[in-house]
Amino acid sequence: MHRKTSEITAYYACKESKVPEVLWHVRYPGSSLKARVKPAFKNKDEFKTVVKLRLNWRNDNPTPFVSLLEGKDNALKWAEI
Repeated sequence: MHRKTSEITAYYACKESKVPEVLWHVRYPGSSLKARVKPAFKNKDEFKTVVKLRLNWRNDNPTPFVSLLEGKDNALKWAEI
């Protein structure tokens, strides 16, 4: 990982005590866990832009993130949508 990228992601990382033991991922038609080019964020603004794209439900462009859900019930509800 690019040094600047690791610095930026470390800034936004959550504490290990806050990470659930189990995370769930919902696959659906058109979803992909395919590896893509390694992200190289040069600054916080670039990282923020990609995060905003990820959080925009209308965005169809791939981002370097995987959506994970806490709890089986949350994953099942998401799968029903």
